[in-house]
Amino acid sequence: GNGARCAARFAHLIGIGNGNGRARFETDAGVISAAIEGERVAIGMPNAPEPRIDLPIRLTAGAATISHAHTGVPHAVMTLADPAAVDAADVVALGREIRHHPDFAPAGANVNFAAVGPDGAIYNRTYERGVEDETLACGTGSVAAALVLSLTHGVRPPVSVITRSGGRLTVHFARNNGMFTDIQLEGDARLIFRGELCPDAWNW
Repeated sequence: GNGARCAARFAHLIGIGNGNGRARFETDAGVISAAIEGERVAIGMPNAPEPRIDLPIRLTAGAATISHAHTGVPHAVMTLADPAAVDAADVVALGREIRHHPDFAPAGANVNFAAVGPDGAIYNRTYERGVEDETLACGTGSVAAALVLSLTHGVRPPVSVITRSGGRLTVHFARNNGMFTDIQLEGDARLIFRGELCPDAWNW
């Protein structure tokens, strides 16, 4: 997701590739294409099966429903009433419980808390596996939320997704015969700093 977009822009900035702003690279989820224009990077993601919608789940606080999508990595999506509910969600505690829930064993799942705002954008927060905490933005989670809410709330592409950082990602997709195809994740990818290792670093 976002890591792929950042890697694509960084490779472009240091001259890896053909210099025309287009690239393809291999990941564990398959071959990813990228288009770079200034700070904007769009990546083409693998096709995704339709999410499983409104699955019953038993949590400490009681019964709930959750949807499950696979956008290169597994994502659980809990749909909330509105952006205020997303803002108020206990993402860390609830996200950790769902991430380790037996229903998603053994791999676990990233956990998203999402709602459609009055402006039609999706507001999304994500608890990420590996990090084991909330992150400020999750690209594959933004795609998962967009696919789920397209089925449950009728959102149509291109879908704007507002992340915890306040940043805005754009998700494009098509739906064909039980699959989501032509998935693209678009947003800015900024060069924040450069580091330099000096020769003394190797003589430790």
